[in-house]
Amino acid sequence: MNWFAARDYCLHARADGSSILASVRTGSQNDFIRSELAGVPGLKFWIAANDLTAEGAWEWDIGTGDLVVYSNWSNSTDPPQPDDGVAGTGCGSEDCAVMDGDDVFFWYDEDCEGALFEPLCMYYP
Repeated sequence: MNWFAARDYCLHARADGSSILASVRTGSQNDFIRSELAGVPGLKFWIAANDLTAEGAWEWDIGTGDLVVYSNWSNSTDPPQPDDGVAGTGCGSEDCAVMDGDDVFFWYDEDCEGALFEPLCMYYP
């Protein structure tokens, strides 16, 4: 599913509305997710980080101003992530973040509508 469908899926995953697309705010959280999902290589998971409001201003959810402070962008590409797709395709429209199970759960920016990945939802009391 695309990022928007993943966001909606997480919002409706629990009847009480206590779930959202995951916001990975610390290295410890990123490490926990990596350890829990280590058995599923080859998958990429949507997380809530996006720069849909303003290019390069990564935030958790759209238009909230809740800026991404911790990040785990991959540096194994040239140029490093996030690259807005310019290096790979020249499209310049990669505005939503995924965690990549094949790259030790580093983050990549992807096309929010054109790329299809699994949602990573988080639940809160």
